[in-house]
Amino acid sequence: MRRVVTGHDEHGKSVVVSDGPVPRSHEFASLPGWVSALPWATEPGAPVSRTGEDPTPKVDDFV
Repeated sequence: MRRVVTGHDEHGKSVVVSDGPVPRSHEFASLPGWVSALPWATEPGAPVSRTGEDPTPKVDDFV
């Protein structure tokens, strides 16, 4: 799985902030080929950052 995060520059133009593997994933040793991935997460009702700031690492409840 690949994750592409977009945002906006200081002029409001769309830009790619990051492009790469999903940073939060877990491969199950007991089930070869099975992976759990969390590509993106925000708190309910929280506005999404227009700069592309990644809130995903702040999520505590992930495998």
